[in-house]
Amino acid sequence: LKDFLYLYQFLRTVDGMESWLSEKTLVPLDEPRCVLSNLQNKIQKHARFALEIEACKQKLLVINEEGEDMCSRSHFAANEIANHLKDLESKWIHLQDTIQLKKSRLYVAFVHLHGLDMF
Repeated sequence: LKDFLYLYQFLRTVDGMESWLSEKTLVPLDEPRCVLSNLQNKIQKHARFALEIEACKQKLLVINEEGEDMCSRSHFAANEIANHLKDLESKWIHLQDTIQLKKSRLYVAFVHLHGLDMF
């Protein structure tokens, strides 16, 4: 019975984190094209957003540790848990890639605005 309870709590936590990651992944993609007049504000906003995401990394690590612990104790749902951990890692990497893409686009816009030659 304990294993069912742990699984239920773990899956609720994982589902919450997956929803949060999916929601946050849309933020950098959802903004309209960068207007050069408010570029500095966008850069600052993106930096704060990246810090917010990084602050959540510890929660992701805790979830990962809990899942790996359950798997190492031969939990009856070890395969399901492992699949959820893989999905979570994939979504985390996708979010990190999205943040990096947005950062790169802001940098290009900044360079363009200031007439700097990238080459």
